[in-house]
Amino acid sequence: MSGAANPFARLAKMVEEAGAAAFARIHAVKGSAPREAGAWLAVRPDGAFAGTIGGGRLEWDVLTDCRKALEAGRGPALFLDYALGPDLGQCCGGRVMLSIETFDGRDLEDLRALAGMEGRFEVRCRVDEGGRVVRG
Repeated sequence: MSGAANPFARLAKMVEEAGAAAFARIHAVKGSAPREAGAWLAVRPDGAFAGTIGGGRLEWDVLTDCRKALEAGRGPALFLDYALGPDLGQCCGGRVMLSIETFDGRDLEDLRALAGMEGRFEVRCRVDEGGRVVRG
């Protein structure tokens, strides 16, 4: 599946069609990495995905992490920090910090609202007491 410019529209569609989706987004990059901050990947429970965070071992491992998060059900966000050379053997050698969130039908209204506003504002996020990312 190819990625769309609007990750929240893609997430909403995935949740509508498959009942759930996981969302990985790169938040920060230090040094050389395959993709920039803001790159994203959305994954359905059946393994189909959209977007890319750069391919290679990083993407392979994050796809696995997304599938595991989906198996566990809607829960707290995961925050991951990969040193691409030492941790994954990637030649880039930089560092990538990213998050993985899971969504289900309870999130559809919020996903649709975010999809409708994508690119028109800056979203501020925080993590609530349950570990979920709250936007607004």
